[in-house]
Amino acid sequence: MFGGGRPLRSQSIQLACEPAGAPTVHAAFDVVDLRILELMGCGLPDSTIARRLTLSHRTVQRRVQRMMLRTSVVSRFALGLRVSELGLLRTDDQLPTP
Repeated sequence: MFGGGRPLRSQSIQLACEPAGAPTVHAAFDVVDLRILELMGCGLPDSTIARRLTLSHRTVQRRVQRMMLRTSVVSRFALGLRVSELGLLRTDDQLPTP
């Protein structure tokens, strides 16, 4: 659980990624996947991500691997680039101003 102690819902965000000349790749990332991606973007290792999300280390590794397969990338770095290309995570300029 995170976000004020509320349990995570199994919401999915449907994505369509169209690399040039390739068929459309459809991937679904749930809220846990997106949170893992956010924490990866902060440079945290899988073990720390697991502790913060109260998941096992192996679960985080499996989820990262699954996201890599869904987006057709071969490395964690490439996953970060693809996530950025798809605009899945908020950037500083997308954060609301107080």
